[in-house]
Amino acid sequence: MSKLFLHDSITWAVIFTKKTKEMTLKQMPDFVFYSGDYETFNNNLKGKTKEKFYRVKVDTRGDFATISFDYSFSFDSKIQNWGIEYWLTKIGK
Repeated sequence: MSKLFLHDSITWAVIFTKKTKEMTLKQMPDFVFYSGDYETFNNNLKGKTKEKFYRVKVDTRGDFATISFDYSFSFDSKIQNWGIEYWLTKIGK
């Protein structure tokens, strides 16, 4: 997974809206906006967690690519959150 990132300090942020926000606040009323890094996220993808990606679109321009996709994230076979992600990555040397 690390090969997808330009350097190891890359972070991403989560913004919940609509049903995902409603479900999250119901399960975790004290939830606040957070950011994280790919290594921590990847280490948490063990056991009963599963992330699915679909409608993946990749647009390459020289050494860079933009990637967008819909996703769903499940724990113990129950969808916890879903949405759209957008990535920008360097693909050249």
